[in-house]
Amino acid sequence: MRPEGLSFGATETALRELQLYWKRIPTSVMDAKVFASETGWAQVLYWGGTADDGREFHAQEVDVITTDDDFAVTRYEIYSDAKQWRDIVKFVHDGQLPDVDDGELLAREPGSS
Repeated sequence: MRPEGLSFGATETALRELQLYWKRIPTSVMDAKVFASETGWAQVLYWGGTADDGREFHAQEVDVITTDDDFAVTRYEIYSDAKQWRDIVKFVHDGQLPDVDDGELLAREPGSS
């Protein structure tokens, strides 16, 4: 949960994305670990939570970011288990996989522009 006024440096769109996925999973948690390297960094993200009906959800993601000598990002790789995320998306959308991408789903959320 994010106390009012506290910023994670995320855009409001990113925060709406979190709300989109977790509004039906009220006990959601996220844990992140970051590992620096000579050529950038990797971050391991874990998402989990329990829905009101007692169903538990877990998903992991690994992002590998490569930078140049000026620290500009030159490559961004994302690794995740599509089935974990598909199960969460289906639950959030009452058992149906939406036929639109995340950006379109975000645009449908209240407060989106």
